[in-house]
Amino acid sequence: MRIEIVTTWKNESALAPHFLDHYRYADKINVILDAGTSDDTLAICARQPNVSVDPVLFPDGPAFEERLEKLNALYRSLRCDWVFAVDSDEFLFPLPWGTNPRPAINLEHDFDVVPVRMFQVHRHRADADLDPQKPAVPQRRHGSAVTGTAGERTQPLIVRGGLDGEWSPGRLAFGKPGLRVSPRVFGCAHWAKADLPPGPERNKYLDDPLLF
Repeated sequence: MRIEIVTTWKNESALAPHFLDHYRYADKINVILDAGTSDDTLAICARQPNVSVDPVLFPDGPAFEERLEKLNALYRSLRCDWVFAVDSDEFLFPLPWGTNPRPAINLEHDFDVVPVRMFQVHRHRADADLDPQKPAVPQRRHGSAVTGTAGERTQPLIVRGGLDGEWSPGRLAFGKPGLRVSPRVFGCAHWAKADLPPGPERNKYLDDPLLF
């Protein structure tokens, strides 16, 4: 079973060590790197044997459509069993917490898509500073589940390789109706505000509940 990661980055030196360590079990991590990157992201990636970097010069600004188009094109070029489409601050893991990821995804052989439940994680008052020498996910387990119109939101971030499909904007949907969706769900720790500096915004989250 071959697992590949696809992700688009720009100036991600702070998150890259956490990300690359978390997904070290993947056979390949495909980084679409904005050629305007000016920090140490490329050097960090070069130290990891399972990382492939594709520098791309995107237009100035967020360039969301261009990044999604490149992500989908990369997906279509891969020859593997499973593809995880994640941002630099998204850390997937099987539920319940602590399950080994490769055996867990191996159970999904009858399905095309594994839904992922999104968790916005924040620093709890008992948490230490983020440490790239330690596993990423256990460092931030408090926060709130991302919700949608039907309750807790899931996204199709794990899909079988070689399908006739692509991700929609925001990676909220993939492919056409009729794909086989697993009843099992992975989790995703979203680190967008995982380590805010001291101040009123961090204080809002210090007592958030344990999520997983």
